[in-house]
Amino acid sequence: MLADISGYENSPHVLGGLLELIVDHLVPPFQLSKLEGDAVLVHASDGVFSRGETLLEVLEETYVAFRDGIRAIERNLCDCDACRRSPSLDLKFVIHHGAYGVHRVAGSDELIGREVAVAHRLLKNGVAEETGWRGYALFSRAAFDRIGRAIEDVRTGTETYDLGTVETVSLDLDARYRILTEARRVTVEPGEADFTLARDLPAPPTLVWEWLNDPDRRRQWEQVVVDEEVLLGGRSGPGGVTRCVRGGDLLLLTVLDWRPFDYFTVRSAATGSRDGVVTTYRLVPTDGVTRLQISARLPGGPFRRRLSRASLARVINRSIDRLATLLAETTAARAPGVG
Repeated sequence: MLADISGYENSPHVLGGLLELIVDHLVPPFQLSKLEGDAVLVHASDGVFSRGETLLEVLEETYVAFRDGIRAIERNLCDCDACRRSPSLDLKFVIHHGAYGVHRVAGSDELIGREVAVAHRLLKNGVAEETGWRGYALFSRAAFDRIGRAIEDVRTGTETYDLGTVETVSLDLDARYRILTEARRVTVEPGEADFTLARDLPAPPTLVWEWLNDPDRRRQWEQVVVDEEVLLGGRSGPGGVTRCVRGGDLLLLTVLDWRPFDYFTVRSAATGSRDGVVTTYRLVPTDGVTRLQISARLPGGPFRRRLSRASLARVINRSIDRLATLLAETTAARAPGVG
């Protein structure tokens, strides 16, 4: 994947800060290959994104951070030409899937192969000219199909190069930026919660996020079976409903707030119930681990909440114990030199 800053020739100071911001948000889960002028080249092996939507969320979270970085430059404008023209900058992503080789050169991974060349060709495309989009993600069809979601509001097309014709799918990141930043925030803070838990997990936030939200992985640690998902526009986010089975109980989980790799808030209720448990899961990277902070607000009056608290604590503690063990096994298996 390439993340390319588009706009004008910027000052090394401004450009360097923005490139560093991009790398900080892409690595991990990606591995950095190298910087190429105004672009960052990263790569990931198959299996890094077991939940395909996580890839989209990584791109969107990076784009939001980039746009916020531009706004910070605007708020602290000096009189230099670079700062005055920074608002004209934007960010595009090119994502391709295929076989490649890795050649170690001077301490960095040099990616080689035809598919690497195809990814670089895709930087020159007709998306901006045809749509007017400035910030966007352009996927080859081979890459997009691996996400595994029927996503709405995408543009399909083709790009033709000396290496052949490439089917493409593109997304307007500026539109997603507005949706993500304007959405209402819903959180349960520790001071207002009936139950809280904080646990350090041996994995980066992107991997913890996947394990918290991927249906197959939730079955392993939470011991729930995801029976059906109803997602607005084909994407996880506020308003999405998941029907789960735990033991013999059927539960409906409704997403109230969704901020990838930062936190999400859900309401869990029995079918037909008007109230339920509202829980915020917050991910805080710290000292090489991710601190998972869980804050839950229980329904009903004081007596009912007291009765429910002990049962909820047992379930969550056991689940997070299993999650910590599975994450430790996953990160150990992915460590360099393993396998």
